[in-house]
Amino acid sequence: SDTLPADLREQVKQQSLSMREIIRGLVVEGQAAGEIANDDPDKLVSALLACIDGLSRMVQLSPEDVEKQMPDARMILRILGPEPR
Repeated sequence: SDTLPADLREQVKQQSLSMREIIRGLVVEGQAAGEIANDDPDKLVSALLACIDGLSRMVQLSPEDVEKQMPDARMILRILGPEPR
């Protein structure tokens, strides 16, 4: 938000970049172990973060709707999973 002080915006940006790099490292490690799809790690991180962002917006739903609409963790993991052999 432009209403936040510049130094706070910079801190949030740096934390976001740091988190992204940590997740990217985990993706690369998972790829090396054959546990994560062998796609561009930066694109995989973007897809995962977009998914998390979308899921975080579900807090606005009623508990019943969350129960009906929240994907199982295995669904999310399949997005990252390697191609079946």
